Amino acid sequence: MLILIEIGIIGLFLATLFYILKKDKNELYLFLLSFAYAILFENINILLSLGKTGGYFYNENFALYIFHVPLFVTLSWSIIIYSSKKIAQNLPIKWFSVIFAASLLVLLVDLSIDIVAIRLFYWYWIGYEFNEGFFGVPANNYLGWLLVSFTFYATCVFFKNKKINSFIKSIVILALSYTIFLFIFLTIDSINMYFNFNKSQQFITLSFFIIMFLSFIRIEKKATKYELFPFAIRLPFYLFGLISIIAFKLYTENITILWISILFILFELLLFLLAWYNEHKQKGKIGNIKITKKNRLS
Repeated sequence: MLILIEIGIIGLFLATLFYILKKDKNELYLFLLSFAYAILFENINILLSLGKTGGYFYNENFALYIFHVPLFVTLSWSIIIYSSKKIAQNLPIKWFSVIFAASLLVLLVDLSIDIVAIRLFYWYWIGYEFNEGFFGVPANNYLGWLLVSFTFYATCVFFKNKKINSFIKSIVILALSYTIFLFIFLTIDSINMYFNFNKSQQFITLSFFIIMFLSFIRIEKKATKYELFPFAIRLPFYLFGLISIIAFKLYTENITILWISILFILFELLLFLLAWYNEHKQKGKIGNIKITKKNRLS
């Protein structure tokens, strides 16, 4: 089972890389850099959280590792970071809202797979039972995903047009992204400790940041581009969660797990339909303009 997951993610990564090389070369840098960032982030986090409540480690039976992290995890990072940004870019929202929306889309994938992965023993959360946190997952994990993706996106945007040597720029982005993330995350963790928040109360902090990110998303009528591929490469992650819940009867523990998985798939489908609708609506408008012009000329 573990080797099938690894092979599947490698195949998905290669398919994404092939697509980018053929149709989206502008995003190649972000795609590859996110892979490097995943290696850095995951390994440092595992070492920093070793033996601490809320820390984590991976199943040692995976075949391919990069230090303390399975290869498939770092490859998954790149796929999720890339697809989340592409979907956000194609939504009818203002330019500054894209990194907030993209970060929430990254979080959405993790919300759907983490509660399943720990029950299949792909990785383990230290000091957490399945009935604690979000079905066994700490709130700080989800907050970490939200913040680490946001700081990465924001830093990449800041340095996008800077005329710096590519290698040096990459090192600066990686170091700065993680430093900013760590500062924010540790500050929030200190606040949680000051108020003595328990494992459930920590979700108040997570909810605050989700609401704050949502508040920065502003709708704007603009030309959007419908792309199927970014949605298609995210689908296996959601299907992994749903199929595993049904196949391993994880729903017998709590039926809510099944409904959460279905809800996230439906939400992703809604975003897909929104992108499709916006592009076809634009095409309809363009067609109407052409017809009007012809009528005026005649």
